[in-house]
Amino acid sequence: MREYKLFFIKTLIIFLLAVILIPLILIKAGDSFVGKHVYSKSAAHIRYWIEAKLTRAHELNKKGNKIVFLSGSSLMYGFNSKAAYKKTRLPVLNFGIHAAFGSYIYNLAKHILKPGDIVVLALECPYYSEEKETHIQGPFAEYIISYDNDYYKKSSLRKKFGFSLFLIQQYLRNPRIIYEKDLVDKDYKAQVNDFGDFVGNIGTTDLLKAHAKPQIITENIPDNYENFELYKFIKYCRAHDITLYAIMPIMYHSKEFTPEEEIAFNNIKLFYKKHGVYFIGDMKSGSLYDINLFHDTNAHTNTKGTKIRTDWIIENVLLRPEMHFIK
Repeated sequence: MREYKLFFIKTLIIFLLAVILIPLILIKAGDSFVGKHVYSKSAAHIRYWIEAKLTRAHELNKKGNKIVFLSGSSLMYGFNSKAAYKKTRLPVLNFGIHAAFGSYIYNLAKHILKPGDIVVLALECPYYSEEKETHIQGPFAEYIISYDNDYYKKSSLRKKFGFSLFLIQQYLRNPRIIYEKDLVDKDYKAQVNDFGDFVGNIGTTDLLKAHAKPQIITENIPDNYENFELYKFIKYCRAHDITLYAIMPIMYHSKEFTPEEEIAFNNIKLFYKKHGVYFIGDMKSGSLYDINLFHDTNAHTNTKGTKIRTDWIIENVLLRPEMHFIK
């Protein structure tokens, strides 16, 4: 009987070490990399995009209210806000960042929004699924570790563990860890215009033509949305007199939509309706069926696809009467 007790105690100790102590050690190791500009070429790349958009936002804030289009990189590639401004003279802002940043884009948006603004959500479909704190994608981890120490420090232990896992994965791929200061790349400024639109998306890559697959709408809003970040952002906007609209994201899709996709779309639309957000367009309104209208992914349009999408946004969103009070 004594042997069984000893075995049980040893097993419990090993379990506690694995579940509690080891993750805490990993988190502590991750802390040492924060703010050191680790793997910062990609991080510096995205930081330039964000700073270009923040500069445009601050310029618009000095003049009055603005119309902010919020999403990941599908919007950054897929909306020529400079052309939209020239045609409508409305103060539009392309605040498309990177879909891997998840709900972090809401935090960024809060810093530049003010009462009276309008936000048009063009969120990629993964934004309608519950975000997993430990599933953190590379571009986001690189940016936070290199440039946003405050966000890292305020993150939950689970999210910090996710950042640490990313660092370990990077180290296993390449044991030589490089610390780099602020990188300057002459190509950064050639990628985005002064409105924050991506402008290096000419043509369609051969790799995309060979391997592109149509996207499918499969995501579902969580049943318990009290802790859902999109729901929190909607509440924030309502409390600060910021008007919200929603549209479908741009995507490469087949001409046929499945019944399952219709159910997923209707759930998304119902969620918005329940919380006072008007949805503009239908399930197909963000889809293009020709891969030659995309650049390097099935969500990044090239200049031809971007023009089609921009014209749709001007016609269906910016020319709505309620948008023009903001002039």
